[in-house]
Amino acid sequence: MDLNRKIRDFEAGFRELYLDAIPLLHHETPTGKGSGHYLSFSTIFSGIECLASMFSGKQPVKNNTGDRFKKFVPLYFGSPTYATHVDDLWLLRCSLAHSFSPGGKFTLTTGNPRHHFLAATDGRICLNAETFLQDFVKAADRYFQDLRGRKGVQQKFELSVRQTGTTHRNVELPTLPGSEMKLNKVWVQTSQNAGTNVSHISRAF
Repeated sequence: MDLNRKIRDFEAGFRELYLDAIPLLHHETPTGKGSGHYLSFSTIFSGIECLASMFSGKQPVKNNTGDRFKKFVPLYFGSPTYATHVDDLWLLRCSLAHSFSPGGKFTLTTGNPRHHFLAATDGRICLNAETFLQDFVKAADRYFQDLRGRKGVQQKFELSVRQTGTTHRNVELPTLPGSEMKLNKVWVQTSQNAGTNVSHISRAF
């Protein structure tokens, strides 16, 4: 598969799995008592790590995901405010991932775009879900623009794909006993290198 096809497939898959899906978390639950705004922060952080991984070109078994995150965010999120808070944003990512808590630095809000990165009454910094998503989409757009046009970024992308050892195949799931329903094809990703982060995304057809 040539480089342009790899880039197109990766971008299309990323947009479907992250940029198209995260806004769905912002809808109300069927009961109308909640939404997935809180979960959207964790999903955005996952997407940032995915792009930062491809941008770095390095996929060792023991990797420095925090360092990659801290390089990617100031470069692609545009606003200097993100660079100022990048260390605390990484700690927020870790707190959400490991303890399902925003920790003590930030308060997570929704529907308050004017308060994004401003202090709340308790002194914590507000992060607004919708604004964070908008900035993430812009960051992804900037990265993909570089990936399509900058040789150095393309070389790191190819290196990252090679080091993950990612393989893809369509798998037909069998018809279950007692059922006439046959499931659709599933796109399977595996890594030939045990312990690596598999960040390459492709689509099922």
